[in-house]
Amino acid sequence: MADTGIPDGIKCDTVGNVYSGCGDGLNVWNAGGTLIGKILVPGGVANFCFGRSGELFLLNETKLWVARIASSVRGALLEGMGIDCDEFKVNT
Repeated sequence: MADTGIPDGIKCDTVGNVYSGCGDGLNVWNAGGTLIGKILVPGGVANFCFGRSGELFLLNETKLWVARIASSVRGALLEGMGIDCDEFKVNT
């Protein structure tokens, strides 16, 4: 349960932690439902996505933030799909 606002943009990492944008920022719960951390963001977080290892892109109505957390953290969405986020290269 979120302390502030309604959870939005809910995603998991590869070890089962649950992340959600909330009225006070990004909240993180472990697989048992215990709140284990917050990234406080003025105006809250409406949505977010995992980037490369340890990167989170946080969005609200007017801004975009990049948060760097433990490099071992990876989003579960791409897990098992044969996609390695750290190997993406952009050709310019």
